[in-house]
Amino acid sequence: MPLLANIQIYVPYLALILESEVRKMTMKRTISGMIGTGSLAHNRRDFIAENVDPDRVQLNICYWNENLKEVYKELFDEAVERYNVGKRKDRQITNYYEKIRQGKQEKLFHEVIFQIGNREDMAVGTEEGDLAVTVLSIMVS
Repeated sequence: MPLLANIQIYVPYLALILESEVRKMTMKRTISGMIGTGSLAHNRRDFIAENVDPDRVQLNICYWNENLKEVYKELFDEAVERYNVGKRKDRQITNYYEKIRQGKQEKLFHEVIFQIGNREDMAVGTEEGDLAVTVLSIMVS
């Protein structure tokens, strides 16, 4: 019984010490996200926009760079086939990618952008920057 009493006394004290140490080590960073219409040419750096530092482009990490038409086929062809069953010829969809591309309200794709910290507190090549890369890589996997 005295051993349990000791554990009850010392565990909260140890927890306070650990909490204090964790607070010292904790980095406060912002995480921001955005969903919007994307530009494949901009994302692939087919052109360099004003807000892009050309000396840092080689540091970009590309997780996926697939042909959008092929992705549409893979994702939607089966559903389009089911949709077309029993439809009049003039109501059938022959190419879903083109239907969306030419639509007035639809967008071919939206991009999701996440950023951890900023270039001052999570700079490329620093331990903090490497941590941001790790976290973002886990998010997309």
